Formats: sequence, structure tokens, C-alpha cells
Amino acid sequence: VCAQARPLRPHAELADVDFLPNWMGVLQPVIGNLTLLDIAVPGTHDTLTYDLSGTVADGANDIPPAIAWVLHEFHDLVPGKFIRLQGQTQGINITQQLDAGVRFLDFRTMYTAPPDDPSTDKHNWYGLHFVMTNHLAVEYWTQVRNWVDAHPTEIVVIWISRHGDECAVGNDQYPDISIEIKRAMWESFYNLFADLLVDFRVSNTNTTSINTLLARKQRVVAYVADYGNVTGGSPYAQSSCDYLENDTGNDITDEQKNIVRLVGLARNASAYKAALKARGRYLLQSLAGDSTDPQVRWAAVEKLVHFNNKKLLAECVTSYHIPNMTGDWCPRTLEDCGLLTNYYNQLLLDAIITQQLDFPNAYYLDAVTADGLIRTGTSLITDDPHATTGYAYTDTLALYNIRIGCARYPGPACAPLEALVATRRAAHPLQRWSDPSTGRLADWPVMPTGST
Repeated sequence: VCAQARPLRPHAELADVDFLPNWMGVLQPVIGNLTLLDIAVPGTHDTLTYDLSGTVADGANDIPPAIAWVLHEFHDLVPGKFIRLQGQTQGINITQQLDAGVRFLDFRTMYTAPPDDPSTDKHNWYGLHFVMTNHLAVEYWTQVRNWVDAHPTEIVVIWISRHGDECAVGNDQYPDISIEIKRAMWESFYNLFADLLVDFRVSNTNTTSINTLLARKQRVVAYVADYGNVTGGSPYAQSSCDYLENDTGNDITDEQKNIVRLVGLARNASAYKAALKARGRYLLQSLAGDSTDPQVRWAAVEKLVHFNNKKLLAECVTSYHIPNMTGDWCPRTLEDCGLLTNYYNQLLLDAIITQQLDFPNAYYLDAVTADGLIRTGTSLITDDPHATTGYAYTDTLALYNIRIGCARYPGPACAPLEALVATRRAAHPLQRWSDPSTGRLADWPVMPTGST
């Protein structure tokens, strides 16, 4: 049963609509009869890292729990600010991300002592990316709840894990955390969102239309890692292992091979998504940037010793394998790595639109801006004319959704909505320039064409 789509605003009013915070509602006349597994939404990678402290979390990712305990216990002796900069991927807060059109949140969390307290103090759930957030996880969830309440036409997908591993369970997911503590975390989340969560006993992401989810007021989809231990089999969430198909293969260090692979995935995504949809699996694809070991070594020496080691700089530059990337620059932080990655991500996003390929159900990536862009330039504050250049992230996925919806359900809403979003996209188009010193090239990589 499909609920009736709300009528389209008169065309003259569309240009004045507050589009990004309400894009699903604006597009409802053309996407309302689709399911969440038919459309594509913008996501953020490591959503909470805009608010990291300088303290390593108990149970931090990528190191043994005992080492995490030592680094937390003696946090005053650890270069926390440097570590934070190597963990931060986002520059705007969670409310701003949602206002910018983001509808997939990569929510990473761990049970740990507070940032400024010893590991023996009372623990609670905080956000995580090696170092922990300044505030409790429930505080960020509350911000999401408040935002969803204020935007009744929008649906948000939340994935809860420790470090983006959809299938790890037990101590591999949350080291040394009891089932009782995990259940208490889920109870906190459930109590906050209960009346908004998709109830999978009556709704499904692959068969229930967006119109129907809105009519049922089920507007928050929860995927949970270690689902059995965390939720106890709750019908208000799904196991990320069973229902998320997570592609994490983005690789800026071999971008020519990478872009061929990513365009190939987009070329075959329609059939792949159809097969996954039949099983209720949500296709998620990471376009996140990543540091290299030489990048971390060079950045550490420069930041902590205040010495620009030319040998380490050369190793850092070489590790990215970008032609003619020479000079005095290499990414200093993880967010810098994300900006460089986004410069090449825009090629993929644009190719999908211009070649009429297909998006996954969600991308999640770094450095999303408050105006719904991905930053592709070099910095927020610099004399570089391309410092804050960005590409229309949310609008590009919105345009794709309009085309998908109108291909299945043609109607009078299609032309004015496509015109609106195409005009918005045109304000922040694909922009390439030649600056080999910062790894931005105008004629590389060679974009694949035809079948792959």
C-alpha cells in the first residue's frame, strides 16, 4: 500500500524552497513510490570526527586494548592534538551535515572513560576515531532526533559500529565490553528514537515505499554491528552484517586503477543493486580518503619536531603515485587526505550523471560542507584560488534520484524538479585544474568510457 504523495509546489515557488535540509520532501512527488533501496543518499564517513578530543579512547580502533588503556591513562603525555588531526574527517557538526542533505550517518562509538579522566573512572559511550569525542554518544543522537523532528519529510539512515566493520562481533567489535553494557547502549538509542524507528515487522527497506514510511512516521533506519549482542534481536534495527553491503575499496594511492574500478562498479550497479534489493541488502560505498604511512611519519615530524624533513616529505609525496606531484606539499592531516581524494571523487560522481550510470544506495566520504558540497580544494584558509572549491554532492545525488523516479513514474513534477536541481548543480560543477604540487591534475587520470 502506497501513501499518496504530497502535491508539488508551483514551479515558481521551487526556486525559493530551502532545498538541502528538505530535499527528500521536495523530491517526494517523484521518489515517493520508490523504496530506500531504489534511491541514493549522501553520507558522511566518520560522521562525529568534527568533535574529537585529544584523548585516545579505551578500546580504540587499530591497537590492542592494553595499549589503548595506557594511552588513555597517560593522555597528558600523548600528542593528542596531532592524533586528533590524523583522525578528523569532517569539519561541520551533525546538524549542519543533515542540513546539507546528508542522510547516511557513519556513527562509530566505544565504551570508555571520559576524555580528561583516568581509565578507572566511570565509563560511558562516546564517539570514536582512535581518539574519542568530547561529548557522549547520546548527545549526538539527541541532536539527530531534534533535527528529524523538525524535518518531517526526511528519512535518515544510521549505522552504529566501533570502526566500520559490519560483521565483527563480541570482542572483535567492542573489546572487553559485556553484553549488558551493549544492551544498555541500544536501550538508550531505542528510547530516544523508538517512535521514529523503522519497525521491520511491518516495513522493509526493499518493499515499503518512501511514501508509506513517511505515513507510518518510520523515518530512522538503524543498522547495528554486533546486532545480536547489542540489540538482542530487536525488530527496530537490522544487522549490518546481514543487511549492509559495504564496499571500502577506494584507493587514492593508485587513482588510475581506482577510477577504472569505481566507474566499472557504477556501470554495473543497477543489476547489482537489484540482486541486493531482493535480499534486502543496502549497498554502501566508501569514497573516504586515507593516510599513508609515509604521510603520517612526515606530518608527525613536521608537527611535533617542527622540522620539514625533505626525505620524509619525498616519501610522503611518492606514496600517492600522482604524476609530477613534487615540491614542498603533502597532506598534513587526514582531512587534507580527504580533500585530495575528493578532487578525484568528483570525477566519478560527474561521470555517473553524464554517462547515466548508477549510484549505490549511499556513498560516505570526507569533508562535506554546509552547502552540500564535497571540498576538492586545498584548504579552508589559504591564498590558493581553489582553496575552498567544491563539487555539488547532494545536488548530484538528488538529480540522479529524480531521473530514477521519473523513469519509473513519469509525471508533471519531473521537468520542474530536474530543472531546479540541474540549476543548483551548475553552480558547483566539476572543476579540474593543473597544480601538480598539491596533487591536482587537469588531465589525469584517464577516464574510462564505454563498457567496463
